[in-house]
Amino acid sequence: MNRDDDKISIEEMADALNRSGYLLETRVEDALVEAAFTVEANTCYVDPITGKSRELDIYAFTLEPVDREREDKNDIVSSVVLCECSNNSQPLVFLSKDWASTPFDSEKVHVSGMPDVVPGNHLPSVQMALDLYSFLHQFNSARIATQYCTFGRKRNDSSWMATHDADDHGSLSKLCDYIACKKEQDRLAWAPTAKMEDERIDLTFYFPVFVVQNDLYEAQQDPTSRVRLSAVDRLLFRQSNAVASTVDFLVDVVRESALPKLLDEITRDQAEVTGLSGVAPRAWL
Repeated sequence: MNRDDDKISIEEMADALNRSGYLLETRVEDALVEAAFTVEANTCYVDPITGKSRELDIYAFTLEPVDREREDKNDIVSSVVLCECSNNSQPLVFLSKDWASTPFDSEKVHVSGMPDVVPGNHLPSVQMALDLYSFLHQFNSARIATQYCTFGRKRNDSSWMATHDADDHGSLSKLCDYIACKKEQDRLAWAPTAKMEDERIDLTFYFPVFVVQNDLYEAQQDPTSRVRLSAVDRLLFRQSNAVASTVDFLVDVVRESALPKLLDEITRDQAEVTGLSGVAPRAWL
């Protein structure tokens, strides 16, 4: 027979939920709906390494028609926002450095679908042909993070140490694994038309986002190698991936409170790339 203290109380249930990421996921989902995204929470995909099913916190997308005079084609561009959420109990610190980005860095913004090249353009990718470097929000950043840590106490003397959190590492990896999986699915499904000029546009732009509920810091080394910490609402992180090892991913790391502004920027990015912002369309077919 169970003792009374073997059953969790209502107060303990509420406390456990508040410390989890479940409530954060719900609020992030609401923010995406408010920003006019269609949202699918807890979507599954096949892990490209293990072959097992894994779950992503939030998949959200928005579709827009491409602004060009081809009434016979159903040309669309989709922006997909992928979110992993962390109710971090300790501050999360990202170590950043100066970043002099170049147009080639636009390939760190991942695109799938068709066409995978822009015919008649000598540039090697859709990202470069569309000149994403000139307007996407990621390239407004003068700094980029490549390492991160949180903090825990040592077992022997209870002093604080910088450490990797397994859940955070898994979340950042999942964002990139999901994109790599979907890109490969699109590549295998695409059958090019006989004439490239007859190809319809059906492109997906991926925006991976790591949402944290609590303290977020950026760490910089000064000329004397001392660390300077600054509380921030968001930053840009470069994540490598074991599957797509030759190309990195740009991940927006953002506190929950700053998520609506980031979503506004992503919406403007999509309007620009589809020619719906009033600016002349870019290098479409």
